[in-house]
Amino acid sequence: MGDCPPTRGATGGATIGRAATMLVTAALISLAAAPATWPAEHRWKTYRNIRFGFQMVYPRDLFKSGKQPTDGAGLDFTAKDGAEILAQASFNVDTGVTPESYRKELKEGETVISEEGEGNWFVLVRKEKENVLYDRVVFTCDNQLLNQVSISYPAVKSELYAPIAKRVALSFKPGKGEDGPADCKDPTR
Repeated sequence: MGDCPPTRGATGGATIGRAATMLVTAALISLAAAPATWPAEHRWKTYRNIRFGFQMVYPRDLFKSGKQPTDGAGLDFTAKDGAEILAQASFNVDTGVTPESYRKELKEGETVISEEGEGNWFVLVRKEKENVLYDRVVFTCDNQLLNQVSISYPAVKSELYAPIAKRVALSFKPGKGEDGPADCKDPTR
């Protein structure tokens, strides 16, 4: 017996043989069981800081939040393999720190992988020993507040963490919060 051509059904369409139906079903089941790409494989959660008003998303299946500090300035998230996310804000009234001086301070003694930004914000990616450090810094309320999210992960796990760090950093939005300066009308300045 040779291969049989498909027969025509009542509607005029080709009828797939039993073996072909089983192959298609098996292929669909294996596709459904295949791992998804990175954005879908993690369960993302939003963290909002009440005191300073910033927010960001993080993969809650990889990172567990630490204990909220008593000053409410931010939160630390850690992964089992040592990767960390630190989201924080602080007052910058009497320190005289500018976006330029803070960027220079972070770069000192580090191997810079990439950097971008101008004015009141910047993103800085650098390598320190065996880790990659990924920072997004935004000065707001006319430089009265310093908002920062820092992601640190093992360089050998860059394939996993680089896209996560980018998504976390891009999602980081500063705000004014409950304790922001009273004269801050636009927290993006």
